[in-house]
Amino acid sequence: MKKIGFVVIFLILIFSIENYQSFGHGLSSETLPSVKVGNTEVSLFAQIIPNPFMEGKQLGIELFETTTSIPTQETTYFIKAVKNDKIIFEHSFQRNNIGLVIHLIPKDSGETFVEETSDVSKLESLYGIDKVVKVTSPVFSENGLYLFEIKILTIGSFQNKLQDPITYNFGLSFPDIKNLELEDKKFGNHELLVISYYDQINDFSYDTENGVFNFAMPFDWSTETINQTIAVHEEFIFPKNFEFLMSANFSAYLNDLKLDDRILTVDDYSSNDHRIVHLVINQNDLLQLYSKQKENTKKMEFILVPTSSEQTKSIEFLIPQWIKNNAKWWSDEKISDNDFSKGIEFLIKEGILTIPETKSGESTGKGIPSWVKNNAGWWSDGLIDDNSFIQGVQFLIKEGIIIV
Repeated sequence: MKKIGFVVIFLILIFSIENYQSFGHGLSSETLPSVKVGNTEVSLFAQIIPNPFMEGKQLGIELFETTTSIPTQETTYFIKAVKNDKIIFEHSFQRNNIGLVIHLIPKDSGETFVEETSDVSKLESLYGIDKVVKVTSPVFSENGLYLFEIKILTIGSFQNKLQDPITYNFGLSFPDIKNLELEDKKFGNHELLVISYYDQINDFSYDTENGVFNFAMPFDWSTETINQTIAVHEEFIFPKNFEFLMSANFSAYLNDLKLDDRILTVDDYSSNDHRIVHLVINQNDLLQLYSKQKENTKKMEFILVPTSSEQTKSIEFLIPQWIKNNAKWWSDEKISDNDFSKGIEFLIKEGILTIPETKSGESTGKGIPSWVKNNAGWWSDGLIDDNSFIQGVQFLIKEGIIIV
């Protein structure tokens, strides 16, 4: 199919089609089921288009014939864009044999301005785009959730007005990032981040005494909204030199309801310098939370609480990948037993390697058993899991070989 040919980026994309089944998507694009118009079946394709040569956001929309995968001829699109319950713009556009590209450009102040122009980028012209829509508005300086309604007014001929226009409603969420400069008497100064892939973040704060993080964002708690939402994805990002957060597990709450532990994932792999805590709440989870709401509300209030449970939650996420290199060198006898044990001691003391609490034993003077070294080699090759490697480390602590 001749879709708008740009590389796509991650977004939260939710669709519904009037009088048909609702659909949703958490990736970068969505193709809606076919709708019969006369003797022709058509579908709508939409995506976010990244463009490094322009400021702002960019949206691509295309109606195509399902049997031929060719964009429809002489199509009239009526677009309505809404942010925070306020209409940004309403306008109709005509296209023939090609999709509709809309630039959403921020400005400091003033009214929203809509224009069609042939001033296209070289990248756009490569894909046969000879005309774009540029919408300039102060609203587009904001991230979060934007709602769009698209009505198809004509297909096949600009004079062929549909008696019952096809209506699509969808939401695009542009990631919103908030940072917090933390001054902690015990743990020093750190910059903390939260990223919302659903809507705009409000009231991001950290309670230094209790170690509790809070933030809120708008959310319409209704079955209609939830049925169009595949997932709500939020991220907390902390520096790894923030020791308190490197040695802790976490619990998460939403509107005072505790979230299931499977919703929360700790990621130490994606960044050398930062730990990322993901909260991914799927549609079924949202429906269950909705049924437990004590009162009607139009927002989500998140709380993230570090815990000190003895049971390490998802150990595989608490071991930096590069430690496997050390284990491999040790198993291949490129570093000595003493160097390896001293290295593990250092990693544990610095909070870089997190293991379940283990009582240290007195040294027996015995060397490291061969099975521990074998385990380290197998673990570095991916033949056994993280827990098996950690059990070997715990054995060395209990035997007094590693002093913590």
